[in-house]
Amino acid sequence: MNIHYVKLNEAGQAVHHLLHPKGLPAPRDYVAFTDQPDAPKVTPVPQEVSSKQLKFWLLDHGHYETVLGFLNNPANWPNEVAKKKAFIHWSTSQTFQRRHPLTLGIQDVLGLSDDEVDAAFITAAATPV
Repeated sequence: MNIHYVKLNEAGQAVHHLLHPKGLPAPRDYVAFTDQPDAPKVTPVPQEVSSKQLKFWLLDHGHYETVLGFLNNPANWPNEVAKKKAFIHWSTSQTFQRRHPLTLGIQDVLGLSDDEVDAAFITAAATPV
């Protein structure tokens, strides 16, 4: 028999879940999920949000200009072609994927944890555009 566990981010949102064998210690950073009314609600992390949703989230949280600076700084790219490809992706993509290299680069530049980016994707996905 297995027990359902969830991992919560800083906002208290469940960002990952797993089944773990009963009788073994709980996985690190996870809490048992129950069907009780006060149990944490599992909010799945969207693996993709629209370009507008992500950019609005960045703007609302004061990160938009930092990202533009990151994209335009030649020191961040191995060569001019890589810089241009990143800018094309940024300016023409209709969606952004959670684990895309550009998303991970933005995460690194902003100094955000995985949990913070997961929460950002959850919030961005709920943003009407």
